Amino acid sequence: MAKYVEHCPDIFPQQERGVNVWWLPEEFSQSRLGDREIGSNACSLIAVLLSGRIDEFQLQIWGLMDQPLTRLLVTSIAEAIIEGNEIHETLIKSNLLPSLNLTVVEALRAVNHKYPFLVEWVDQTTLVMEPMGDTLADTLEKPFNAWTRSPPQNRKINSDLYGVLVGDDKTVVFVYQPQLAKITVIDGMLEFLVSCKCECGDKTFI
Repeated sequence: MAKYVEHCPDIFPQQERGVNVWWLPEEFSQSRLGDREIGSNACSLIAVLLSGRIDEFQLQIWGLMDQPLTRLLVTSIAEAIIEGNEIHETLIKSNLLPSLNLTVVEALRAVNHKYPFLVEWVDQTTLVMEPMGDTLADTLEKPFNAWTRSPPQNRKINSDLYGVLVGDDKTVVFVYQPQLAKITVIDGMLEFLVSCKCECGDKTFI
């Protein structure tokens, strides 16, 4: 039995200016879980697998200062890390990777057998060349508003929107949950989660 199942850590939020932040323990990371001793390049796979689990179990990411993250969410993170690393290593051994770092499309293709309902929203894929710190909010605002006002025809009722941002060999997941009116940012190395209220209209939402 894997160690993360035997001991699921209680992770409480810290709050700064209305934003909840959960810092994951050092041993609970992409490079440590599953008795690993080295890092991996499975960020995109882990991001897609975690999105699939959040959708499959309809996990709501919320947090009160006196309560830890739900055990199901923490376990889902651990399972996504373990499985993502395993899939990545299998692809390498089979010579099926053109590069060590998978694109989002490649990651979706690799897990399609398990999460066929996860599909790329092609019209909202964007390549940004400008500094991310200056353009991130504007880049994300367009698909966020489009999802809210003119969602895809095949969108499931009450489904969440998952944004996968890939940059500098690192992947970050944005989970927008309309029922909670919140956006959660999950670091691709699984070091932290950040959750905050979102606002529509002309206001910056993250």
